[in-house]
Amino acid sequence: MTALTRRAAAGLAGAMAALLAGWGAFLPAAEAAPAPAAPAGAGAGQPTVLTSGHMDLFNIAADTDGTISLNLKEDATGTGVERAPEETVVGVVEKTFTTKSAAVPQLGTPGFLLDQVQQAGIVWPGWDSGAARQLGGTAVRFVVEQLEGPGKVFLWETNFATLNPILRDAAGVPSFQMAPGSVIAQPEPAHQHANWLFSAPGTYRMTVRAEVDTPGGTLTAPARTYTWAVGDAAIAAAQGHDNGGSGSGSGSGNDGAAGAPGDSSTPGGGSSAPGAGNGGSGAAPSGTPTGGVNGANGGNSANGANGAGGANGAPAPGGGATQAPSGQAPAAQAPQSPAGQAAQAPAAPVCIPTPVERTASGGASGSHTIPANTHVHPNWVFTQPGTYTVGLALNATAKDGTRLSTTTTLTFNVGGNGTANSGHYDLGAVVDGGQLRAAVKDDNSGQWLDPASLSFGLGEAAATTAPAGIDFVAGAGERIYMISSSQVSGVPWLGANTQHPSFREATTGELTLSVTSVSGPGKMAVFESGTFGQLVGQQWFGSSGGGTETVWEGRTADGQPCELSPEQIAQLEREGKKLGNNLAHSGSEVIDPLAVTLALLCVGGVVLYTRKRA
Repeated sequence: MTALTRRAAAGLAGAMAALLAGWGAFLPAAEAAPAPAAPAGAGAGQPTVLTSGHMDLFNIAADTDGTISLNLKEDATGTGVERAPEETVVGVVEKTFTTKSAAVPQLGTPGFLLDQVQQAGIVWPGWDSGAARQLGGTAVRFVVEQLEGPGKVFLWETNFATLNPILRDAAGVPSFQMAPGSVIAQPEPAHQHANWLFSAPGTYRMTVRAEVDTPGGTLTAPARTYTWAVGDAAIAAAQGHDNGGSGSGSGSGNDGAAGAPGDSSTPGGGSSAPGAGNGGSGAAPSGTPTGGVNGANGGNSANGANGAGGANGAPAPGGGATQAPSGQAPAAQAPQSPAGQAAQAPAAPVCIPTPVERTASGGASGSHTIPANTHVHPNWVFTQPGTYTVGLALNATAKDGTRLSTTTTLTFNVGGNGTANSGHYDLGAVVDGGQLRAAVKDDNSGQWLDPASLSFGLGEAAATTAPAGIDFVAGAGERIYMISSSQVSGVPWLGANTQHPSFREATTGELTLSVTSVSGPGKMAVFESGTFGQLVGQQWFGSSGGGTETVWEGRTADGQPCELSPEQIAQLEREGKKLGNNLAHSGSEVIDPLAVTLALLCVGGVVLYTRKRA
């Protein structure tokens, strides 16, 4: 073999190695798919303990004999899983504790808060009477026959920053606090979520029956008993474990409660600035996990053993170096460079996600990512009557890493009628033949429809007055038309959904909605409601009528452009941030094996040609 041939062969080997090494980075790991985790406490004789995910706590089922019954329907362990309430415990984790509710006159107490908008890692309980339509049901009532527990229970809806009571007491008077005789009344069958607050940790039990008015009379579902375990100690007891106490590790960072970052009275003693304060300080109810890296909670353990604390965190500002807990070896120190050894090259600049203002493109901007296997309901606000068309791009990631995308258009007849004027609808996606396709679930019929077949009519029932604090779409006192985050009779209740079976089976579960265009006589905005004085929660998208918009790009500390990591991009997408033009959306693209084969053949051809010439 000549030197030239040897060099060509070596080049082929190097090229093949490089191609295969690069290709391997895109191949899925050779691991067996993990089996779905069994719910906690699901063993023989133990109740199922649910501590996260969507559930319809009071779910009406229409039976074939024309009667109705109550059960619990949840999406935490599957989709639409129906359970016996007496064999299920709803766990309210410690991190839901907040003191902000104490300053709200209608509540007046700290407690464990479950928001009407879904929060990751927390149960999201509501109720659903939609099945009553099958029997001609009109008005629906859920009646609390008995209630016992160590504290008070509150229930309400939030419309912007206004708290509205859902309950009626035995005399029919609106009430925020639940008691025996309290009634949740619905003028028509509906699916509904609200805010829950429990004033003390412990076990609560509520016995509830359902009543449905029909043309033939009132149907009654026999009462069922629902059990709540509020706080980590109560959850551990429900799971058949003793409370192991709090973790012993130290850590610095934010231990604030969900929805209340920086609340120093929250169990765990968090502070508003990550890295400030001791994650293990502060008074906490028994069983509260404290400590952990960057203030993350140490885990609770079973059978009375001490919970494992988190790893030592960075020292708080002004504090000294942390010490290893007693009985543990200190962390090994990094070896020092020998005297006279050349200094290492400086580390590459850190790339930081940075908001950048730019001129809005066509007046439409924003995106939002819907979590897996759930549905959500934001507020939709329109400022002028007329017809609006809203163009949306839908993006998801297939389980093999490829990106799936499609587009759709929603039509709104504001101030008039459409083909969908009331009832519950969710925009989502289906996967058909490997292709993503937009679809709208009509909860009235249970069917998934083509968005082009629908126009949402927002009549006088949707008209209201804009409060102060939504100046990004309307000034205080202006007349607006609104689809609220809470269902309103006579208004189509449009949300978003990631629960179609084909979508769950073919993708990683998340769906990103990005607005591409808005056409209409006025402005529009889509956003979530806030909690406890915070008027607006997370903003999704809208049309600004011109002006500027905020996008997120990579910048170093000195302001130079840089490339964000895929993990950083994915986090921005999860937070609903709009990416700048220089950022690719997260999700790996799979290299076509045919392209790799052709590349290798081309290199091989060069070698053969070189051999002949030699």
